[in-house]
Amino acid sequence: PPPPTSRECNAAIKSFGDAGDLLSALRLFGRMRRLRSAPSAPTLVTYSTLMSRAVHLGKGRVAVRLWGIMKSSEAEIVPDVRAANILMNAYAKLPHGR
Repeated sequence: PPPPTSRECNAAIKSFGDAGDLLSALRLFGRMRRLRSAPSAPTLVTYSTLMSRAVHLGKGRVAVRLWGIMKSSEAEIVPDVRAANILMNAYAKLPHGR
């Protein structure tokens, strides 16, 4: 069978995150990155969804790390205003002085 599409993976990532299972969402994201094939490659929506769920679950550092991966030359994804707002929210919720 063909690999799942990014859209299908994004829906699963959202569901995992909404259920509080960030680890499963991140594992799926890791598989998407390893496949690197066009239908399954992570998209801006993938990163934004993961970042948003991480912040919501109190894992701001995870969101900041995802931003770094997204901005890397490997990912070749240009963040949009929504992703930048999620990043600012992540920084705002980090413990001060750390």
